[in-house]
Amino acid sequence: MMLKVCGHVRAEDAAESRRLGVDMIGVVGVRGSPRYVPPGELPRFRAAAGEFFYVVDYDSVDSILEVGRISGAVQVHRLMSEHEMRRLGGSGLRVLALVPASDEGAEYIWLVRRHGLTPLIHSVRGGLDPGDLARFGDISDSGISGGIGPDNLGSFLGTGALFVDVARGSESAPGVKDWGKVRALLGILKGGITA
Repeated sequence: MMLKVCGHVRAEDAAESRRLGVDMIGVVGVRGSPRYVPPGELPRFRAAAGEFFYVVDYDSVDSILEVGRISGAVQVHRLMSEHEMRRLGGSGLRVLALVPASDEGAEYIWLVRRHGLTPLIHSVRGGLDPGDLARFGDISDSGISGGIGPDNLGSFLGTGALFVDVARGSESAPGVKDWGKVRALLGILKGGITA
């Protein structure tokens, strides 16, 4: 299972995550988030850490594509229409698509897959439980997120997910990375060490 650490607010922290061995970097472009990074900062993050996922909830696919060309990859943090998925799927960008961990999400995930996007199954109640994933069957092509950190990551190791996406579980405060937690997450995932 790979690790995506999201919510970087400083380019140097994204670079440090990459140096430590984090597989996927996330930067939040959702206004109102305490981890919000404006699009004008994206070139600094790209220079420091290479390709990263810029998390957006934009209504315009053109705007999503525009920031995706700068970051190299995008994570769409809202449900999309098939038309939107088709455009993003054909763009050549790496795209993560939010899928609610619900019965609705279990239907929606098939559309995401059909259009070549990577599903990110996200808790609808603040904290994902391994039991929430049973309705999805094989999730070896999907990420999981929502309330996961070093204290509970071990319970998700047997789910078969492609990657785990962690923000709060890697921080001491919103946007402030706790390198001890990041190392603990990597130790659990890469070495089978339980916290």
